[in-house]
Amino acid sequence: MRDLVTVLMPAYNCENYIQESIDSILNQTFSDFKFLIIDDGSTDATKEVINSYPDPRIQFVNSPTNNGYIHCLNQGIEMISSKYIVRMDADDISLPQRLEKQIEFMEKNSNIAVCGCGKINFLDGHPETETEVFNITDSRELLFSSLFNTSIPHPSAIIRRSILSQNNIKYNEHYYYAEDKAMWLDLSKFGELANLPEYLIKYRLHKNQVSTTKHLMQRNNSLEKTKLALNDYGIDLAQEEMDALHFICYPQCCTSLKDLYQVESLINKMIYFFKISNQFDIQFVENFLFNRLLMNVTWSTPIGLEIIGFIKGSKFLNLNMFDVKFFVKSILKRKTRGLFP
Repeated sequence: MRDLVTVLMPAYNCENYIQESIDSILNQTFSDFKFLIIDDGSTDATKEVINSYPDPRIQFVNSPTNNGYIHCLNQGIEMISSKYIVRMDADDISLPQRLEKQIEFMEKNSNIAVCGCGKINFLDGHPETETEVFNITDSRELLFSSLFNTSIPHPSAIIRRSILSQNNIKYNEHYYYAEDKAMWLDLSKFGELANLPEYLIKYRLHKNQVSTTKHLMQRNNSLEKTKLALNDYGIDLAQEEMDALHFICYPQCCTSLKDLYQVESLINKMIYFFKISNQFDIQFVENFLFNRLLMNVTWSTPIGLEIIGFIKGSKFLNLNMFDVKFFVKSILKRKTRGLFP
């Protein structure tokens, strides 16, 4: 049965977290699996922690040099021959029934290329901060959302390996730090995306993770993949529309009314072409994009009272959508709390 699933975990300088991560996999209710751990040239005690486990399910690959996260992932894919590849990161935690539930789902749904699950975020060292993150489970809504943001948490994924091998799909180094989003969109051409509704992983937030240290590169690479993916739906973006796309993917405080007008213009363009493609529920598309515009406007109070004119003229917005605090902050040109730029 161990040919059914292999858990793939790259590791690099994670001595403080990896024991908890390994334990969470070894203690799964589904226990008949292979566990491939690739150390990417760690300089701390990560290797010693891995070597302390006598469990025969563990296959440890010790790289003498640091080759990078994507290199490790692709190396693992080449080594694995099982039906499914389960992703796991060395700083996260899988809840006990994760493998059991995901394997059962994949076995019953041969149309699924990759399946994630709900995740529980927590601040490192503060378990009391555990928070369930909104989880999209409808397949078409999940695909649409994935065009803009990663909607399958990478360390929650189980992948049907045959789709990778038959279509020569691997993690693309061009999209470093957004390689998961790029992978899911590539896989979506050959099968459906899915998320289980259950919350089966705990995702550790700490200062050394990629989303903290490399977020600008992560966003830029993610935007390039979004631009390419939108092409498949007839939406060809000019370079001057990339700033507007950035605001749609990552809502934040816009610096001028011009930004907001460009965002609304691009949203109108997208809705037009998504209607033509007829591949998504148009009500969901409109609501998704409307909410992105609403977030940008809500966080753009430093523009001042001119923003009220934009709202009045907007196809999607009206003044009743905003509270008194919004108008007070617009008068004072004070920033509303939102995402970092």
